[in-house]
Amino acid sequence: MEKEQKKLQQELNQLAKDKQKEAAYQQTLNKQITTIENQVEALEAQITAYNTKISAKEKEIENKTADIDANYEKMKERLAAMQLAVTTTLCSLPCLLPKVLWICWTRAEMIQSIAERDQALINRLAAEKRDIEAAKQEIVSSKNKLRPAKKHWTVKNRH
Repeated sequence: MEKEQKKLQQELNQLAKDKQKEAAYQQTLNKQITTIENQVEALEAQITAYNTKISAKEKEIENKTADIDANYEKMKERLAAMQLAVTTTLCSLPCLLPKVLWICWTRAEMIQSIAERDQALINRLAAEKRDIEAAKQEIVSSKNKLRPAKKHWTVKNRH
């Protein structure tokens, strides 16, 4: 009987150890779950930040593109008006030679002034196009930064 009592006591001790191991395993598993949840929250915050940044850059691109288009149309209208004015003046040249010379000189100054403004406009539009390209590159960069986070998120969700 004593042997049997000892054997039973050993079995009870072994079961108690197993129960402690199971509790430790459960506690470690809960810690791992908490860590993964924290990582998921951080990745979601990062994704949200990148999406916000991408949306802002896309809106900036949209606004600059509209501005470029509007200024381009204005420049086309001015050039057409200048061409019409020169053509009209040249048609009446024989009758009004002295006045035409004065008008040509005045228009030449006007054209020079307009050309300078248009050159400044073209320079500004070119700078805005460079800004748009930079913004597009920033969007691509942000999207590229999101890919590993999304991939990491997908891998974590599969496990």
